[in-house]
Amino acid sequence: HALGLTINFSRSGLCFISKEAVPGPRDIIDLKIKLPDEDKYASAIGDVLWKENLGDKFLTGVKLISMDTEAKCIILDKAYTMWVDKMRT
Repeated sequence: HALGLTINFSRSGLCFISKEAVPGPRDIIDLKIKLPDEDKYASAIGDVLWKENLGDKFLTGVKLISMDTEAKCIILDKAYTMWVDKMRT
């Protein structure tokens, strides 16, 4: 399994960058997503929609098939707060 950094996250999916190749489009993958500001991880299942090779890294777009609703809300709330803070500066 690949270790990556989430670039963006929405209700329906996410994009992450990793140094390791992940399965390609139409493959189903298991994800472990670290919750912001916590040492907890949420499990999710996603459908790889696209993958782009960026030299020594890979950018991957995933449509979420299933994920714990509470965990998703925690991540979306954090992303929204970060966006609001960025817009204020």
